[in-house]
Amino acid sequence: MARELRTIISAQNIITFCFQGAADLCPLIVRDPTSGLIVRVRPIQLNINSSKTNGVDFEINYRTPVEALVSGWEGDLTLRLIGTYVGKLETTAFGAAPVDRSEEAGQWKVNITANYDVGPLSLFLRHRYISGGIYDGSFGPNDLQASARFPKRFYTDVTGRYRLGEGQNAEVFFTVSNLFDKRPP
Repeated sequence: MARELRTIISAQNIITFCFQGAADLCPLIVRDPTSGLIVRVRPIQLNINSSKTNGVDFEINYRTPVEALVSGWEGDLTLRLIGTYVGKLETTAFGAAPVDRSEEAGQWKVNITANYDVGPLSLFLRHRYISGGIYDGSFGPNDLQASARFPKRFYTDVTGRYRLGEGQNAEVFFTVSNLFDKRPP
């Protein structure tokens, strides 16, 4: 998928970009034929930035009575896998070479969940995976490296819920996010 940003470039930017080598903009500068001084700059609407991306999103769901897996157990088990793979995340600014930023946020993101429901009790487990990548420190404080690799991460969350009474809208629940206290890279 490609997206473009159309905008009008200011007169000063047209002049600056022309003198920096963006020859396509130079004809927009009108000069006095005798003195050679700039008398007018014709602003026009241009595509100045673009982004191109490709990848895959996927989802798999499975639900079964637990008794089908373990004889004598009650309740239902729901398993779900949701993932994203980013193959390309390319941005191009006017006059610059394309930059692929697909590795900067991790190319793979996957959530795996399991939910066990039996009567008023529900237990939920979520495991999140983010692949390693490259951190671009040029956008942050000066003490950061220009770029640095960061490792993959796994995070686990647990939630339990118990519904109080038949037909009532009350429940008691708990949630533990980042169960194993994994620090972000």
